[in-house]
Amino acid sequence: MSAPGAGPFAAPLWASGFRPFLLLGFAHGALVLPLWLGAYALAAAPPFAAPLWHGHEMLFGFAAAIIAAVLLTAIPSWAITDEVAGGRLATLAALWLAGRLAMFASGALPQWVVVAIDAAFLPALALLLTPTVLRARHKWFGAPIAIVLVLAGVNVAFHAASAAGEAGAAAHALEAGLLLVMLLYALAGGLLIPVFTGGRLRETGRGDVTFNLPLDFLAVATVGAFAIAEVSEASLVTRGVAAGVAAAANVARLLRWQGWKVLDDPLLWSLHLGYAWLPVALALRAAAALGGAVPESAWMHVFTVGGLGVTMLGLATRMVSRHTGRPLAVPAVVAAAYLMMVGAAAVRVATAFAPGLALLAASGLLWSAALGVYLVRYARWLVAPSLPRDPGASKPPG
Repeated sequence: MSAPGAGPFAAPLWASGFRPFLLLGFAHGALVLPLWLGAYALAAAPPFAAPLWHGHEMLFGFAAAIIAAVLLTAIPSWAITDEVAGGRLATLAALWLAGRLAMFASGALPQWVVVAIDAAFLPALALLLTPTVLRARHKWFGAPIAIVLVLAGVNVAFHAASAAGEAGAAAHALEAGLLLVMLLYALAGGLLIPVFTGGRLRETGRGDVTFNLPLDFLAVATVGAFAIAEVSEASLVTRGVAAGVAAAANVARLLRWQGWKVLDDPLLWSLHLGYAWLPVALALRAAAALGGAVPESAWMHVFTVGGLGVTMLGLATRMVSRHTGRPLAVPAVVAAAYLMMVGAAAVRVATAFAPGLALLAASGLLWSAALGVYLVRYARWLVAPSLPRDPGASKPPG
């Protein structure tokens, strides 16, 4: 881990990218949903009651912060290069925070000001990570950077459509952004989950997990094909078939990772359980597109709350423990938070079949409670110095 240097940015908070972005992202995710639910229930004036505002903040606020935490930590670790730290990291965090404040004040600020502030974060993230990727031996680390840049373009498209009063186009932009995050999720999950699982299985003498490049390529490529079919608004049959093929490929991939062998380790079963929501989401989209009695929006909630929510909790626990020198262990209350997030996903999906404020509120409370538990347990580690690492200990990946 590179030191942030001297001066005002020498605090531990600015020593590594996961620190400010897990803290900010989880706090934002825990607060913004109750805010939206309250505004929605009270029929408050826009922007807070608007579904598009809620969708934007969950994607370009919460999810973008956690993506930044993962990329800023994992890419330097795997590429064996210095991390973004100190003043550069603080500036990046300030850009993210400024974007959130601009969105909160979007009803009082000129639209161009909101766009200029909110659109700055993702390009800045890509810019700061580019030198790290260029110094890495394997240039495939550039793939997530490319996705981040496209995601930045989608954010601008969302704002442009919103400014023009084109709600349908803005919603389509949000869906495109979600599909990009799904593609990044399939890419990153296929790298991190088998490595962590394989290490645990070898350590306990229960086998191993190795990469299967043809299957991994198929799993990611089919998600990409589904995303293209959705964004291009291909026929429902084409979208349904693409989603079904992607679901099957990712089920095969998930089974190959042998998650049933790590049910005693919450750090690992949470990642497997989180990834399992991806093929479920794809299967629901296939069913909806091919004429099944499934609401069209169900797949989005399955992926965002189930896939992203559960996986981000598990991965964030690993990151803060591993990179602050603490044991890779999960307290019972944090494992309970994982299950709260699973419950939030199940209830949120139920609202697609039986819309109602009570179910929506229950899902939101479970979501916020799960993120709140994480913050209560780990916020102090995010702002405290790391513990000295045993120089004789092996360095686990990620």
